[in-house]
Amino acid sequence: MIQAILFDFGGVIYRHPKDVIMPALTRIYNVPVDEARRAYEPYANANMRGTIGSDEMVGGLSRSLGSRLPVAEVEELWVKYYGEQVEADQAVLKLVDRIRPRYKTYLLSNTTDLSDRYNRQTGIYSHFDGLFFSFRMGTLKPEAAMYAMMLQELKLNGDACIFVDDRKENLEQAKVFGIHTIHFDLLSDEVEVLRKGLT
Repeated sequence: MIQAILFDFGGVIYRHPKDVIMPALTRIYNVPVDEARRAYEPYANANMRGTIGSDEMVGGLSRSLGSRLPVAEVEELWVKYYGEQVEADQAVLKLVDRIRPRYKTYLLSNTTDLSDRYNRQTGIYSHFDGLFFSFRMGTLKPEAAMYAMMLQELKLNGDACIFVDDRKENLEQAKVFGIHTIHFDLLSDEVEVLRKGLT
């Protein structure tokens, strides 16, 4: 029997471009996207895992890009430009609220402390019963540890859960744990696809 439904964030709850980091960095540092990407790549996974915090990441980025902007200013701009690119899909949120009386709902997402800083300001977490975020868990989808830790915390077997994600590789790993999956991408799918899978 299904007891919990887990949602990815970007591409499922939030409608936004596949890459929100590079547009923010090019604006903050006024550099071409290729240069921003080269500077960010050494820090990307470590920051998403939470093994380095935003201060350390931003400091390294600024050194790589020759910027003297204060760390706090970069972080403030990062959160601002991230927020300008993301938009919660209201039809999906209504669906989440509709199923909550029957199922526990959770976010299961690769994300960073800076993204979390913005999201907390919006109140969007109030639609969910709990949060499983990579930067807190020290692991990333589609690594097996992410799913194992989530199931352990929920004290559920995989077949008691449904996971919704826009990336097929994340769903394939979930299936290894017996988790039911729905592939859904706000940029290409109608919300009806998700509604049919959940109701």
